[in-house]
Amino acid sequence: MDPLLLETIQAIHATPTKAVFYVSGGASHAISDLLCVPGASNTVLEVVVPYAAQSMSDLTRRPPSSFVSAQTAVHLAHAAFLRASNLIGQDDPVKEFGAKQRRASTEDATKVSSPNIVCGRDWSSQ
Repeated sequence: MDPLLLETIQAIHATPTKAVFYVSGGASHAISDLLCVPGASNTVLEVVVPYAAQSMSDLTRRPPSSFVSAQTAVHLAHAAFLRASNLIGQDDPVKEFGAKQRRASTEDATKVSSPNIVCGRDWSSQ
């Protein structure tokens, strides 16, 4: 693992913040990085990868207009926040993260040019 990435993840795990992560597509590789660094149990409450269309719709409580969009990432993040607030106390700092990555077709996975879409909010001050 890249030393800067390792240091960043260690810093995340050292905070009191708890998080639920809802990710889809290629964005799921970030979860592997997060979980393989000691201390993940201090940070991660739950991880869900809604890959099927129905799973995504169930999680966000609406069918996405596009499965790879900033709006879908916002909806995933909001669903993650709602889930986190059910899992921990009201006084605990909560973060929500929803992430999407443009899917690569099996025909030409090398031409993926769109960036990952990540949405995160800090609700600890609200």
